[in-house]
Amino acid sequence: MLLLSLTIKSIGLIIREVRLWIILDSPRPSFSSTVYVGLAAGLMHTFLPFRGGDILSIAMLNQYCGLKTSQASVAVGICAFFEMLVFGVFLFLLVLIQPYWYTILGESLIQQTLSSTSFIIVIGIIGITIFAILGRKQETQEIEKTKESSPIQIFFQQLFSYTHKAIARKKLIFQLSISSLEIIMMISSFVLALHAMGIAIEDPFGTISIILGFSAIAAVALPPSYGAGPGAAIAFVFSLLHLSDEQALTYAALWWLLSQIPTLITGLPSFWMIRKRE
Repeated sequence: MLLLSLTIKSIGLIIREVRLWIILDSPRPSFSSTVYVGLAAGLMHTFLPFRGGDILSIAMLNQYCGLKTSQASVAVGICAFFEMLVFGVFLFLLVLIQPYWYTILGESLIQQTLSSTSFIIVIGIIGITIFAILGRKQETQEIEKTKESSPIQIFFQQLFSYTHKAIARKKLIFQLSISSLEIIMMISSFVLALHAMGIAIEDPFGTISIILGFSAIAAVALPPSYGAGPGAAIAFVFSLLHLSDEQALTYAALWWLLSQIPTLITGLPSFWMIRKRE
């Protein structure tokens, strides 16, 4: 069961990089190069705080795939946004509107989480919409990039333009669908780890969604490889479900392995393939 969980988690990582390649506007870099760069950057992401892996991914897409910094920034940003958006919807459906979790977590915490999730999603939608509109406006005005334009001006002009192209290609439904598949596979891999331990709880998918939500907040400041954020989230949620400290500690160890091993087995070969192609 753990091997199946590791396999599902690894496939989910690859699906995320497929989404990244699809977001890119034609002419795209090669499919394999994009996937290798994404997986390699994902490996480093586990060791970097403050979303450092996303910044590294932008730099690697620029260096190894020949993308402009603005184009790489748009692709990585939209990829992360869809991931956040879909997970927010899953969290809402699996937890925030369920009477079971109102009893466990309390109405106050549920309402705070709902407000925070909604705010982040709305801000993201507004931001991408503004970028897309500005990009459309610039395309219709046919802005000329003269030698007098500063590098910063050129960067933002390109950023608006690439955002518009990524949104206007009418593949949003496909992006939402494949993002949903990625999130389902991620949650399912951690649910399988619960079953492997013989832990039977009423709502395993909702439980994992809550742990992932708390872990994502902790990951803003702590590198995922530390395991401190997920460990604290697991201990907190397991205590609410009246599970023992031993079960929480064991599951935290399994969570760490499921988070790190797939990134290693996909990221290390990707680093080697990138270096081989130089």
